[in-house]
Amino acid sequence: SQAGLNIYPNPASSRLTIASAEAIQEIRMIDVLGQIVYAAEPETEHYELNVSAFKAGIYFIQLITEEGQTTERLQISR
Repeated sequence: SQAGLNIYPNPASSRLTIASAEAIQEIRMIDVLGQIVYAAEPETEHYELNVSAFKAGIYFIQLITEEGQTTERLQISR
């Protein structure tokens, strides 16, 4: 994981907080089939994502900042 990046709680059930040292230019949430199920361009260091509508399972969070791209594994549980 990239220095200065925090994604919590993990596993998440309702609200996911993404905190980054750099402004987040783009967030993508990708399911295990490789489908983008969520995308945003927050342009901020701190972002809250409501994940209560997503199915339980494993997802990947892709974050793009000035520093480049980082991918974190996320579990959504019910």
